[in-house]
Amino acid sequence: LARPARWSGVLVDVGFRVGRWSSHLMEHTIQVDKTLAWLDHRPTEVERIVGDLYRAWGRLETAIFPIEPVWLSRSADGSGGSGRSVEDILGALGEGLVSNARSVRAAAEA
Repeated sequence: LARPARWSGVLVDVGFRVGRWSSHLMEHTIQVDKTLAWLDHRPTEVERIVGDLYRAWGRLETAIFPIEPVWLSRSADGSGGSGRSVEDILGALGEGLVSNARSVRAAAEA
């Protein structure tokens, strides 16, 4: 992560660039929202709920990814390796997110 990189013409390191991904995506999301407002598009209830679900997923990722995988795979009491891997946790959460989004969409179409 200490490898040299450039950002807006400024010398930085790769760690800085990685740390900017979240805010960069948020800036683009705001730009898309402003464009949709300019086009007079009003998000439906389903679009709002799904957006909230994805924002929650993003917050979850910021909490999980900085944690070393070895600690996530430990049991709740910290005594051993009977816990779940990062992949298992994110996979299960992703399935829940997709299931919730489908349920909301189905309810809105009913």
